[in-house]
Amino acid sequence: MDNQRGAVTAEFMLLMPAAILAVTLLLGSFTLALERVKFELEAFQFSRSYLYGLATGSHEYIERKKGNLSCIEVRSNSPFSFRSEYCLHKIGT
Repeated sequence: MDNQRGAVTAEFMLLMPAAILAVTLLLGSFTLALERVKFELEAFQFSRSYLYGLATGSHEYIERKKGNLSCIEVRSNSPFSFRSEYCLHKIGT
């Protein structure tokens, strides 16, 4: 009987680090998803303000023309380098 108690303990010792790693990766992916959603909101607001000729914050961007549309590609400064592009008819200056 004592011999089987040691086997269960050994299996638990092998399983526990893998379970902790899985939970850590899962929580990390939620954080990454939240950062992406936050960036998309900021990029949309920046693009809309810029294309309407309003004062804008400081974001790294590239302006392009696609037919009659003006497009803004906004890039993040985070290590994941998110990019997002929005196109509108330019109204402001």
